[in-house]
Amino acid sequence: MTFISFRRELLDKKLLKHSLLLNLKVGEILDIGGVKKRRGQFQIPSHLLPHWKTLNNDKKTCPDILCELPLIKASNESFEQILMTEVLEYVPELQTLIKECHRVLKNKGIITLSFPFLSPLHGDSHTDSLRLTHTYFEKLILPYFHVLEMSPMGGPLLVCFDAIKGEWITHGKNKWWQRLWWKQFSLFKHILMALDVYFFPNPKASTTGFWYVLKKI
Repeated sequence: MTFISFRRELLDKKLLKHSLLLNLKVGEILDIGGVKKRRGQFQIPSHLLPHWKTLNNDKKTCPDILCELPLIKASNESFEQILMTEVLEYVPELQTLIKECHRVLKNKGIITLSFPFLSPLHGDSHTDSLRLTHTYFEKLILPYFHVLEMSPMGGPLLVCFDAIKGEWITHGKNKWWQRLWWKQFSLFKHILMALDVYFFPNPKASTTGFWYVLKKI
């Protein structure tokens, strides 16, 4: 599979691990911003498809629930789990969205989510306008959820290399030597990722983003 960015690599790893955990559980799952087709390396487990509902504002994705966030068109306490990756940065009314997630989750339900921090390669439109620190986000969710897991996604090394590629893309500089450099560099991505973990095991100030697992209070 084509190497896109370190942020995408890290997100795929988290999603694949999350799908293994989902294999152990059965219950209604709401995938906010999701689609039924493959995302990166992540594919919805086939036996969970009957329980997996997607929510999207794009008709072309044929979602189970077509609506605009922050409101969620679903009954109270109708889902055991929510998956919401790379969505918060598009929704200015974050407090309302968090309340809505709390409303549609069953008692002690789980929400798994991610959002970018220092990541220039995620945004695909002018609506991608928010970047959150982990401390600010945890203040927003404090009345509604307990934090079960918080993981920074990559450290300064990965941020730097994603930033270089992001600048090339932003300024339309995609020359042959840049494509060749990135293709060759991607062959050594696992080495750089290992070095990043070794030197920066718990980054906070410089990370591509954050991964959270939350439990409804």
